[in-house]
Amino acid sequence: MTDTYVFERELLSKCRDSNLDRVVRAIASGNVGSSPNDLVLYLIFELADGDVRQHLFAAHQIDLAWRLRVLHQTATGLRQLHSQGIAHQDIKPSNILVFARVGSKIADLGRAAAVGYNPPHDGFEVPGDHGYASPELLYHLVLPDWKARRLGCDLYLLGSMIVYLFTGHGMTPLLVRHLSPVHPPASGGDRMRMSCRTFATRSTTRSTSSRQVCPST
Repeated sequence: MTDTYVFERELLSKCRDSNLDRVVRAIASGNVGSSPNDLVLYLIFELADGDVRQHLFAAHQIDLAWRLRVLHQTATGLRQLHSQGIAHQDIKPSNILVFARVGSKIADLGRAAAVGYNPPHDGFEVPGDHGYASPELLYHLVLPDWKARRLGCDLYLLGSMIVYLFTGHGMTPLLVRHLSPVHPPASGGDRMRMSCRTFATRSTTRSTSSRQVCPST
């Protein structure tokens, strides 16, 4: 837990120092507690007005421009991260926060990969949410090239965001639902299949509300 905290704190500091304005900023960090046994580490972030998922649920009218802005700002955030040698690896609707005055920003670097770092989760085949995992990871295909694996994952997740914003479904559940039963996802075993089935069910529920997208922010 401490290694994960230190890793994310260092990445957030790097993003702040590099003025990555499409990445959520930590405004304070530290710890509380009187001994190592009761030490609580914390990060305090700038206050958002919810995430993309919450805004879609609360929507009352279609606004194509809002969706396109979210995608543009998410893509800009990924480009900023990649320029610093950072791959997010967990882009999903709940990790795109919405700010009334400045639009959308990428949050949660807890599962990121970065050049020159060796975070605790670096050896995980699926570092982020299994319900959004890119197709090759479903079958234990781990690409040896860092950029192809890490940055390629981000590009797939950005594409999944496009699908989600316009259909209410994530890309991975859609793929899994159309796979032949003789070729089930291998990565994560039952956990992966359950995650995808659960997410697909929730996505179906959301598909109606996704057509009622929130007003401009």
